[in-house]
Amino acid sequence: MKNFPRLWGWMVVSVLLLGIVLYVSPQQFPVILYKLSMVTVSAVGAYWIDRSLFKQSGQARMADDMPRDLYSAARLVSRALIYVGTVLGVTLGL
Repeated sequence: MKNFPRLWGWMVVSVLLLGIVLYVSPQQFPVILYKLSMVTVSAVGAYWIDRSLFKQSGQARMADDMPRDLYSAARLVSRALIYVGTVLGVTLGL
């Protein structure tokens, strides 16, 4: 089990389900590939948007009176919102 990549069981399930869709409804296969590529491209875009917005390290941008835990929590929430907004925006066509 140690030699398998992380979440390998879900990868196997995904490939099996993709095979079932290909067998049952082959005309939907290009649609699935298109949607997967949109999610992948938007995730990469969200990463680069996040990196361009927060170029400096967290320590340099943190206010003097703000606790480090609060800053870390706020940063995680902002990162999640950037990713959600970018992925939903691209996949919904907005």
